[in-house]
Order: sequence, then C-alpha cells, then structure tokens
Amino acid sequence: MYRVSVGHDDNELAKVCLTYLNFQDFDNGGYASEEITNRRFEDYPLRQYAVLCWNEHAEDHLDDDGLFQLIKQLFNPSKPNTLISWAQDFISYWSDELVYRDQYKLDKVNSGIAEATALHYAAMLALPEVCAWLIDSGCDINRRTTFGTPLHCGLMSWQASFVPFYFSLDTDAWKPSSPQQSVINILLEAGADPNCYLVASTGKLSPLFLSLFRLDRTSAVRLLEKGGRLDESCLALLESRLDDPKDLLWDTEDTKIVLQHAKSGNVQTEHHSWLLRIALRAGTPATPNMIQGLGFEDEIDHLPRE
Repeated sequence: MYRVSVGHDDNELAKVCLTYLNFQDFDNGGYASEEITNRRFEDYPLRQYAVLCWNEHAEDHLDDDGLFQLIKQLFNPSKPNTLISWAQDFISYWSDELVYRDQYKLDKVNSGIAEATALHYAAMLALPEVCAWLIDSGCDINRRTTFGTPLHCGLMSWQASFVPFYFSLDTDAWKPSSPQQSVINILLEAGADPNCYLVASTGKLSPLFLSLFRLDRTSAVRLLEKGGRLDESCLALLESRLDDPKDLLWDTEDTKIVLQHAKSGNVQTEHHSWLLRIALRAGTPATPNMIQGLGFEDEIDHLPRE
C-alpha cells in the first residue's frame, strides 16, 4: 500500500504538478485564446489543477532542492514556452469573464504575457526564494510591461494581469500574506523603483498607492523608506478611509503608522497642507520627520506628541 506522510504530501504534490507542467507537450507559446486554453484543459485533465495549485503545495517547501530544481526549470530566466503556456492558462482562468469577451482586453493580456519575465510571474505568485534566485540570475528588476514591473506584480498578485483595462476602488482587497511582503522587500532591496507607475484603466497607479489599496501597511512603510511618494491618489485614498471607515481591515491606526514614516521627499511641497490635514484628523503623533522634514513647525502644536 502506498502512503504519503502528513507534512510531506504538499511537497510531493508540488513535484508532481511541476513535473507535469514541464512536459514537452506544453512547450508551446504563441497567442492565447479562449479556444486554446480550454482545449488544453480538456485534452489534459490534470492540467488545470497543476496550473492553479502547484504553488500552493510548494510554498512551504521551497527549501527542498528537488522541488526547487523543478521550479527553476519552469521559471528559467530564458522564459521557456512551458512558462508562457502556464501563464496563459493561469491568467485566463482568473480573468476569463473580463478578457475573452473583448478583443482589446485579450490583446492587452497577450501583450503582457509576451512582455513579462519569469520574475514578474514569481512576484505575482509571492515566491520570495524564486524572486531572489531570478534577481541573482540577472532578471531586470525594473522591466516595464503591460502588467507593470515585478514590484507591481508583487503588490497586486494575479490581479496585475487585468489592472491595465479594469481597476476599481470597489474591487475587493485583502490583507497581504507574509510571503507577499517578503517579495516586496526583496525587490526594493534589489533596487526596484518605488515610484514607477502602472498604467491602468483609471490612470497611473504608483506602488505606494497599490500598497495602500491592498491594505498592506508594512509594504507602504517600506516604500516610504525607499523614497516612495505620497501622490494625490495616495492622499485621497487615505482621506477617504477617514471619511468612510467601512473597511474593517484598515483603521485609523494604520493611517497613523503610515504617516509617521513620511519625510519631505515623500510628499510634494504643494501637498504638505493636505498631508497635515489628514495627520490631524487621524491623530498622528508629531515625529521628527514631520516637524523638520515637512515644514510643519508652525502647525505642530496641533498634533499630539509622539
């Protein structure tokens, strides 16, 4: 009788899925269409499960050398066709209703898949060790694509694939996982541009805005520390959450902590008064950064002391 021990089952399942995804049968790229992805799922019954679930099985076992070798084969920096076909099927599954009914959107997704590097996809899946290996292997940390840079993909996960043609503040957001935050930190430490905009359907979105939108206070603070700018969109979002605190996953305390890390380089001079207004409403303690760096000496008596 064959038995897999509890605790090792995910590792073995991840290896099975990755071995399957690396088969030469899937060594094809080209233009993705609904017909092509549906046919792959129909002709290869294990395909959909392997495409969607391998990373969930693998995430706690990336220290296993055999598993990591299989990941390196799929995520080779040369971007093999097996990775392209995986990306087509993965993205098409999650954005099916948004993409395949509109040729413009389908073209956008195909452009993104063609432009994106293995690092974009590793960031999208929140795989810190894989991102670190790809950076060491020479992947461009700031490669701009339809899906944005690897930093945008790390912040938005698979949603980065449809932000270029669909973005709404009403889209559900959720607290990021620890691996996601690790990926953001790795990318920033490797030199990712904290102010490179992602061109979305609603305009240009900064990494700092995306971190605030995704309720990722930790990454927002790291972006500020690396020189990320609190632009108009960021300030408007922070203020709106004070006006309508309907999201239980982000409260006034989160806003306080983010603003405490703001320095002069994070905010344009013409927006200093706007930032002060938000800080006053949130009850943000007066920090040396705010007093000396933002020129709030005259107004600082109105802020609670740290």
